[in-house]
Amino acid sequence: MRMDETFLENLLGIVIDLTSTERGLAVDGDLAVQKARNMDSALLESEDFMDFTNGCLREALDSGDTVFTNNVITDLSEAPTTNTNFSNLRVIVALPIDTKGAIYIDQHIKNGVIHKEIIEKIERLIGELLPVSDQPMSKDDMMERFNALD
Repeated sequence: MRMDETFLENLLGIVIDLTSTERGLAVDGDLAVQKARNMDSALLESEDFMDFTNGCLREALDSGDTVFTNNVITDLSEAPTTNTNFSNLRVIVALPIDTKGAIYIDQHIKNGVIHKEIIEKIERLIGELLPVSDQPMSKDDMMERFNALD
């Protein structure tokens, strides 16, 4: 089953709206960027950024689980033992959409964390939307389904 062209784009918009995150990406199952929001071409062409982002997205796709991380300390055993100023620290979530694609969102830590409760509800929404992901669905339709969840 093939995902409708606008499905990932609309889902990305819903996820960003619901989490109030700064930016995001929607990729297909091969990690090809389908839609980017609030990311300029220089960032999308940055090998370091895309390697890191693709690593998060691949982990989410391979495991089938949402990945919560940051862009500075990915291995807790390597965490600094002193109080360090992380001026570029971003909180990151990568949401798998079965094996068909994934959503990556992030924001600067100064803007707060991405709440796990909202991500869990988004995960339930994705589960409901997957069977109809090959059909056109507007952002309003997706939001209506999200709001109907307990």
